[in-house]
Amino acid sequence: MAKLIFVKNQPKNQSTLVRMATDQATLDLFDQYNSTLYDIVDITADEFSNLQTAKKHITSETDGTFTYEDNGIITEIGTWVTPTATWCKTEQTNILSILDKWLANAPANALKTRVQTYRDTVNAINFDTLFADESFSFPGTIELYVSNQGSTPVHPLELL
Repeated sequence: MAKLIFVKNQPKNQSTLVRMATDQATLDLFDQYNSTLYDIVDITADEFSNLQTAKKHITSETDGTFTYEDNGIITEIGTWVTPTATWCKTEQTNILSILDKWLANAPANALKTRVQTYRDTVNAINFDTLFADESFSFPGTIELYVSNQGSTPVHPLELL
């Protein structure tokens, strides 16, 4: 089961979600995330995939059941945007910056290897070429695009 890590004794929603892990073994690599300090909740692989690929976010939780809402692509001024190569390249740069900072300080373990692979995959995407192809349809997030290509994305909240 995948794990969500929330602020202890707070309502469980996107704003109190601190981190997430693919499984207990990954969580065990980082002992600072334990049930003494955090509320750790199991979720299904499908729920985790929807969060990991940024398709959905958590709006609330009642009696162990989470409610999710679809993510849209919103600019910083709150309007919906149709993704362009330029927009995607900006997001790509932001993702690479987050991953590079984490990789510079991360201990050598299985998660670091997975993050490095994801970083290399994101870095290799050429959005100018993709958007030049009239048949290309961007799925909404870079994480979802990488997943659709058969690679495993890494959401920033997985960077334990």
